Amino acid sequence: FDPDADGRLLALIRNATFISHWQLLELAMRAHIKATTSAIRQRIGRFLEYDLIQVVSARTIHNGAVYQITRWGLSALESFGLGIHSITSETERLPSVLQAPHFLDLNAVRIAFLRTQLLSRCEWITDPEIKTHNTTPLVRPFAKDYDAVVKLTDCNGQAFHIGVEYERSYKTIQRYEEIAETIETEKELSCVLYIASSSSMAMRLVDLIRCPTFPICVTATGILCQQT
Repeated sequence: FDPDADGRLLALIRNATFISHWQLLELAMRAHIKATTSAIRQRIGRFLEYDLIQVVSARTIHNGAVYQITRWGLSALESFGLGIHSITSETERLPSVLQAPHFLDLNAVRIAFLRTQLLSRCEWITDPEIKTHNTTPLVRPFAKDYDAVVKLTDCNGQAFHIGVEYERSYKTIQRYEEIAETIETEKELSCVLYIASSSSMAMRLVDLIRCPTFPICVTATGILCQQT
């Protein structure tokens, strides 16, 4: 195994939590992990052969097999020096397959971002990476564990960060009030982007998430994808 290419591809699967075959091919190609999709498919086959990843029985709208890293895969990343402490080979419970639709939809949002000229070079920080960041000593944490954080650069070359939250279903009003209070304390982000699974949900979220001083943007996946 190549610690660079194999390590990066395996880390991509881990950091996505769940990822479809076609999403993995596109994200790996965009990250220049391998020069061709056939080379990536060959690596995926080897990962499956050595039980570093597994195909899960997730029923979703996304085409192709759905992959999840195994404990052996996590152990391999740790051997490569690429481990993160939010999910390790000794983690008591790996993410449930019931969470797969959420993460697959989030991958689709990530790909939509990368397909735009303006955002194609953004750095996408995933859920496991954020959880690791937020529990690392001597690091200024984000106010909450967002679904993702996007690092961008403005026209003056200054980096800034945007939090991303993806909503498939409604939470309670009390929970949205708690989230808004937490986001109001955010010091590390320029704004938080809420992406809803439908336009009607996006319209409702505008009323549910009220942050008097911190910028909140709300859109729907359909609108986002139409613009890419």
